[in-house]
Amino acid sequence: MPTNPNLRIQVQIVTYNSAHCISACLAAVTAQSYPLSSVLVIDNASSDNTLALVESFPDVRIERLDSNTGYAHAHNVGFVHAVEQGIDVVLTLNPDVLLHEDYISEALTAFDDAKVGGVTGKLWRVLGKGEEELQLDTTGLVMGAFYHAYDRGSQSIDHKQFDQERHREVWGVCGAAALYRVTMLQDVQEEGKALEEAFFLYKEDVDLCFCALRLGWRFVYVASATGFHRRGWQKGRPQVATLAYEHSFANQVAILMRHGTWWFPALWLSILLESARYVRMMMVSPQCAQKSMALIRSQWGHHGAFRQAFAERVKARRGW
Repeated sequence: MPTNPNLRIQVQIVTYNSAHCISACLAAVTAQSYPLSSVLVIDNASSDNTLALVESFPDVRIERLDSNTGYAHAHNVGFVHAVEQGIDVVLTLNPDVLLHEDYISEALTAFDDAKVGGVTGKLWRVLGKGEEELQLDTTGLVMGAFYHAYDRGSQSIDHKQFDQERHREVWGVCGAAALYRVTMLQDVQEEGKALEEAFFLYKEDVDLCFCALRLGWRFVYVASATGFHRRGWQKGRPQVATLAYEHSFANQVAILMRHGTWWFPALWLSILLESARYVRMMMVSPQCAQKSMALIRSQWGHHGAFRQAFAERVKARRGW
């Protein structure tokens, strides 16, 4: 348990045609050992019976959106609710994640450090092979070469290689099951929004971590907070995977625009790498490449303006 046992916690889940997994997710949430102040489902206009299933949980509040506004916008709606309700920590949870009952109570112990802005536990992938071969999904985000963030330990067998320390600082946290300090979310927000809504799908958590780190916040991995992540879109839903690929590429270019350091050689190597990736995309899937380029062009001015404005905030924070 955290040193402060009175932290007010909100769990928020963004759904879109999530009937196949939402009941199990909510059952795990409502079974958490730490008392929750709010459980909020923000639904992006699902056309299946997602909402009917959510309504069977009487303590869960539903925020119905009129259209599919994207993952980032939906979570921003939840963040506004958290601020209005005096929430201290928000857990953003994907509907295909199943938390062990002590996930929140264990993760909250890292917030005893006032500079910790976000926390993640250990997520395993659901493989159906039994616990003797637990495959890791994430133990936090790592910033690799060429500005590409990735999930630490992803797809490797869990031999407890990431369990040596109870708390370990990491570059960032995956938004699938991330606990964010509300004051951090308020600190990083631009125009009242913590998550960049131009990132309709994918890498919005990476962008948030970049912003927070540049303003002096830290992120921590807690090995004793555990859960499972199904990542069901990777199998049997090729249209969703294609959409993710389109946005992933466009948003990676946006990451370079928003946070790349112009005098750092890695940025120019990154630009060459993304150019090569785009050429390959044109060869493999021309339509996908064209859609990605359209996204990049439509958001170019917006991300450029953000880059300049946020750089001024960072300079002011660091006293430059």
